[in-house]
Amino acid sequence: MPAVPPLPSRWISDHPWIWGLSFGLLVGGGVFTLSSLRFGLRFSNLTLGLVVFITFGLLGFAGGLLRRLTPGGPT
Repeated sequence: MPAVPPLPSRWISDHPWIWGLSFGLLVGGGVFTLSSLRFGLRFSNLTLGLVVFITFGLLGFAGGLLRRLTPGGPT
């Protein structure tokens, strides 16, 4: 019987930092786009979008780490 690869939803649920990165990409991209439309293309807008992207990624990574370290988490 051939091995069945895990579904993408299973892989995403096993790696919660991906949710953080994808949400950060959406929010950071939105912040960059809206601030660029309002104030023009500036380096500070790009920096703010990248900071939001990295922050949400780190929050997702911390959530996955805490999930492993709490009692009753995955073994």
